[in-house]
Amino acid sequence: MAAEADGILLAAGGSRRAGAFKMTAAVGGRPLLRWGLEALRSCCGRVIVVAGAGAERIAPLVAGLPGVELVVNENHEQGMLSSVQAGAARVRAGRFFVLPGDMPRVRPQTLARLLAAGAASGIVVPAFAGRRGHPALLPAALLPGLLAEPAGSSLGAFIRRCGAEVVAVDDPGVLDDLDTPEDLERADAALGAGGKP
Repeated sequence: MAAEADGILLAAGGSRRAGAFKMTAAVGGRPLLRWGLEALRSCCGRVIVVAGAGAERIAPLVAGLPGVELVVNENHEQGMLSSVQAGAARVRAGRFFVLPGDMPRVRPQTLARLLAAGAASGIVVPAFAGRRGHPALLPAALLPGLLAEPAGSSLGAFIRRCGAEVVAVDDPGVLDDLDTPEDLERADAALGAGGKP
């Protein structure tokens, strides 16, 4: 399974609503970034971490980790799509996940479920309680189109246009992104209790 997918972990944002640089914030006893990184490493041959704002603070968190590549998106102020494209340009596997770095409660089992459920030729997204979430799993065949997507667009718009298979998962973490100090505190309490998403 590990060789069939790459992972893109998006960590380029400026954390404006969080009041501090959230990728290095302690959540459940480790930096927030490490939760998504470890989830992706559980089923991906390579993980591409896309940094932007605060790249110098992210680099030490990933330095020396096997199969992890750091990419700095110099255009991160243009929005999340630019970071998706910066990571997608490095994809080598037949499929790839895109996961925001501020979603620490996505379970590794959920990624494995998406890999097993989806056809290799289409996009797969998880849903919990009827709501679509992250990560998305995309086939490498769509890379040219994704890389050509205009700056004013988004990954969501691209997925809607291409269509996606929706896989129901028992994982509320696919909806749980952390934006505010209160979100970080809540996740810290939840993940600190058991140490697992």
